[in-house]
Amino acid sequence: MKKIISFLFLFVVILKLPAQKCLDISVSVMMGKLETPVDAEGSFKKCVTRKNDHGQVVIVNYGQAQVELDSMESRTVRDFSIASYAGAPSPSTQVSSQQQADAAKALADELKSMTPEQQKEWAKQMYLQKSAAGGSKTIQDDGPTMQQVMHARDIAVNQMKTVNADFTSKIQDLDEKCTNEKNTLGLGDKKKCPMDLVGMPSCDCVNKIELTRWKQVVDIQNKYNLQKTAVYQIYYAKLKAMAVEVDNTVAKYKNGDDLKSSTTKGFLFTSQSSAFANAFLVTTYCVEKISKDGTTAYVNKVNCENGVYDISCSHQ
Repeated sequence: MKKIISFLFLFVVILKLPAQKCLDISVSVMMGKLETPVDAEGSFKKCVTRKNDHGQVVIVNYGQAQVELDSMESRTVRDFSIASYAGAPSPSTQVSSQQQADAAKALADELKSMTPEQQKEWAKQMYLQKSAAGGSKTIQDDGPTMQQVMHARDIAVNQMKTVNADFTSKIQDLDEKCTNEKNTLGLGDKKKCPMDLVGMPSCDCVNKIELTRWKQVVDIQNKYNLQKTAVYQIYYAKLKAMAVEVDNTVAKYKNGDDLKSSTTKGFLFTSQSSAFANAFLVTTYCVEKISKDGTTAYVNKVNCENGVYDISCSHQ
């Protein structure tokens, strides 16, 4: 959830603050850090683990690749945020800073309520107003340049968002089916287990019963994770192709250095930062959920096999 909030923060700060030069990055290349998910056992083997005081295997993290992905995403969100505020005048009081944040949020909410056509018209009017305000001294980019930058912005802000909405819907549907199927599994009858003198069931018996269930959970999780991975690969390809288009536009204008108008530079910056946010928002969630759900099921199976999943029993 924290990561999602960080990505959404980009959609607020990039729409209101002064134009900045794009970051020296390639969103499509960065997407290469997203590893295609594997089955539950494979996800577990990537993890760093430890054993607690009860001898249970506990997950420390989900592997070096995931750690590096999290670090890259956090660093890039920070860099975009710093770039967004770099050209803004320093507020003299906390109140003025809050007013800037409120204005940025209000504009972001307004833009989200618009259709793509309305957003394009808003951008056009904003461009014309700023050009008129500058009078004869205003330096403008030519029509084809502005058109190409606005096309990149439409891809990053609108088209990628639409793809992500469809992507999210399909993953949520599979999650719901997976949960429903797991809920049909029985818990097993532990009353048949041998009891000690105070009525506690044998740990060996209890954990064998639990093992039967967790093996079934792993199988169900693998079945749906395989389907989610297939969906992920389809939408990853779509999002990456869009990111490539945005990257190419950013590179063509040398991160904004070859643009004359500050307005056009602002739109190019918005294109790049929105492309980054949309490229990783749902893809990262999907990869992490497949890995974590599979790993959770598998580590419980392992602890059952080691006789330590359920410790509220008798070892005697």
